[in-house]
Amino acid sequence: MEDWKKILAEQDIPPDYINCDFKNHPLVNPKWNDICDFGVSPKGNIFITGSCGNGKTLTAVCIMAAFTCRYGRGARFYNMEALYQQWLHESRDGHPGGFAQRLQDSPLLIIDDMGQGQISDSFIRWLYSVIDKRWMWKRPVVVTTNRDSEDFRKIFGEALLSRLCDGKIWQFKGKDERLKNAQVEEI
Repeated sequence: MEDWKKILAEQDIPPDYINCDFKNHPLVNPKWNDICDFGVSPKGNIFITGSCGNGKTLTAVCIMAAFTCRYGRGARFYNMEALYQQWLHESRDGHPGGFAQRLQDSPLLIIDDMGQGQISDSFIRWLYSVIDKRWMWKRPVVVTTNRDSEDFRKIFGEALLSRLCDGKIWQFKGKDERLKNAQVEEI
C-alpha cells in the first residue's frame, strides 16, 4: 500500500490537514466512527454544511485519508476554485469531456467549499452533469459548503442539491476555531 500522506499531498491537500491528529481533533472526534465507516465503505453522499472554521474541510480530508488507507489511489479532492479553474482550462483547450469523465469515474469525489467564488451558468450545467452521472451510478460525493440549503439551491438549483443530499447531511455548528488563534491588538 502506498503511503496515504503522499497520496493526499499529490491531491494538493495542505500539510496542516495531512499531519493533523484526526482522531483526537475536537472538531472531528464526535464524528470519528461515521468518518471512518464512510471512508472505508463509501455509500451515498455526505453534504457537510456550516459556518467557517467548524472542521468541514478537516472532516472531508479525514474521509479522504480513510479511503486512501483502505484503497490507495482513486479518490479525487477539489477545492471549488481549483475545480472551476481546471474546468476553465480544459474548456478553453477544447477538452472538458475528459475532465468530466475522470470526475464521473472516480470511486470517491470530494468538493470542498462548494458555493465560494464566482461561477458561470455553463460551469453549473457541466457540474450538474458530473454529479447526475455519479448519482445514477451510485458513486459517492462529499461536499463541504458554508451555504445553507436555500442559498445553495439559489446558486446550483434544486436538482443538484437533491442529488447531493441523497445520503447524509452533517450540519456543523459553533464558533470559528481559526479565530481562537487570532492575536487581537489594540491600536
